[in-house]
Amino acid sequence: MVVDTFASLPKYIKEESAGQHVDGAYDPGTGQIYLVANAITSKRHALRVLAHEAVGHYSMEAMLGNEFQGILKKVNLLKRVGGKRINEIAAEVDRRYEGLSEDAAAAEVIAVMAEKGIRNSVMKRVYAAIRKFLKKDRVPADVHHE
Repeated sequence: MVVDTFASLPKYIKEESAGQHVDGAYDPGTGQIYLVANAITSKRHALRVLAHEAVGHYSMEAMLGNEFQGILKKVNLLKRVGGKRINEIAAEVDRRYEGLSEDAAAAEVIAVMAEKGIRNSVMKRVYAAIRKFLKKDRVPADVHHE
């Protein structure tokens, strides 16, 4: 759903995001994805935000179920052992969003990797889990990020 401004977002999303630049949001309670029109600068920007919210949040949480927690643990482990690319993205997440829990920050790291089209072992696991989900429900899926 496209909303005109940040003020048009649901109240709790505005409260969680106070003081941050918001160009998109995902509501896990309703499954609704929001794009904030006056924060989107181009078609390419809109597509990046949509990838971040749809792949990085919606599909991760909705499709992966129990596997989602395992992927969050892997991201957190890689951050602790000094995975260079993961730590670069984690630093970006820390700049974008203040005060996130460890798991919320890991979920944002995954969302940023989806947004940027990063291909690594974490994202291979994400896309494999999405393919598994789609196959289970007999949805033809051609999700290839190798």
